[in-house]
Amino acid sequence: MNRVETEFRLIESRLDEMMGKAEPDFRSVNVRVQDWSDRNYHYKNDHLFWSHSFVKEWDVGVERARITVRLSYTESLNHEGPPEIELSWRAELFQQGQQSRIDKSSKSIVSLADIERQGIYSLVEVAILEGEAYLPRAF
Repeated sequence: MNRVETEFRLIESRLDEMMGKAEPDFRSVNVRVQDWSDRNYHYKNDHLFWSHSFVKEWDVGVERARITVRLSYTESLNHEGPPEIELSWRAELFQQGQQSRIDKSSKSIVSLADIERQGIYSLVEVAILEGEAYLPRAF
């Protein structure tokens, strides 16, 4: 295992441990969690990455409101500085099969130290609240 992969595995395990602690909290508030990580090298994948999405949905009349938050960490090819994790969210209001009537998004970089200090649940909860500000409440 090379130095880059060793660093990825260390951060991956820290993020996985935090996810394990946070998942019951997400389930308790009906936030769906999905692991999109690619943790092994193969012919279609030159880089390793850790990625989870967190989805909250509700009905608004005949439309559907959805907030998707994603936390992603990609194997670092730049060995300088602390690891950076991308936090992004997308808030949308749509009817099935149609273009979103509301479609807002945001992207930022958070440090691993910030995630460890605040916790994955708290970071995602804030992102969901930011997205909810653009969407109508359920009827």
